[in-house]
Amino acid sequence: MFSSLLTSLVGGFEMFIADLANYAYREFPAALSLSGASFTWQDVTSHSSIESLREQTIERAVNEMLRASFDDWLATFEKKFSVAVPSVVREVAVREVFQRRNLVVHNDSVVNELYREKVRGLPECPPVGVQLVVDAEYLRDAADRLWATAWHLAWAFGDKLIKGGDREIFEMFICNVPYRHLEDKRYRAIEFADCAHVVRSVKDEGNALILKVNVWLAKKRLGKFDECRDEIVAWPTAHLSPQYQLARLALLDQLEEGMALVEEIRYTKNLSFTSWYTWPLLEELREYELRLASGQKELEPPPQ
Repeated sequence: MFSSLLTSLVGGFEMFIADLANYAYREFPAALSLSGASFTWQDVTSHSSIESLREQTIERAVNEMLRASFDDWLATFEKKFSVAVPSVVREVAVREVFQRRNLVVHNDSVVNELYREKVRGLPECPPVGVQLVVDAEYLRDAADRLWATAWHLAWAFGDKLIKGGDREIFEMFICNVPYRHLEDKRYRAIEFADCAHVVRSVKDEGNALILKVNVWLAKKRLGKFDECRDEIVAWPTAHLSPQYQLARLALLDQLEEGMALVEEIRYTKNLSFTSWYTWPLLEELREYELRLASGQKELEPPPQ
């Protein structure tokens, strides 16, 4: 069952790649001149308009690209669209997901020389003849890696092609997507994304801060808070809105001060009813309030 789900997962990613390429060709039509497509007079006359011919050309270019490998997709993005593909997308662990899917479909999940060649550099690469198992843990890991890859590619294309008023909307969307993974406790997906590059590239400071806070919380939930604690301690929030002041207090487990701020802003525009009860960042504060309400004097240290 998990092997079948892996093939479906990779298939879904391929659909994303197709949608991304379709969008890019429409926004960057000069790339069609690099597709190598040629037409007979019959091809041209069979269309009622140049637009119809253009649509068919895009469809052919996308279908041709999808028949290639993951590495070829990245090369196409760089060559035809001049999109800078981030290094995190090129990690061997990402490539391994596609090669594992190929083994499942074409070789009964048994490792062959082609697999080993394609995933060279993978830690503890299995020998030829071993049948790889796709279990729940591997599938979850693969899903998180493919999401991180798609997120970075979406940012790379949008950063290049989206301008004007749509830019702010796009940045807001990109920076808020990781929040959904916090709600689902998919902290590894955010870790795999390695969001520092996007944080530096986002033009709106508010969106960049939202993304940074989400990354910090993911590290905290993964037990890697020491990697960002000093940065949060040094984060100046006095001039920022109460939400960011509360975020800093919650991240640092300054629960008494955090609860005082909650009492001040709860059920206002700065901390709505829904946000108080659903914001993953406030989990420790909600638990803290419940312990106080129960009369517990000795408070256990909050989970890390």
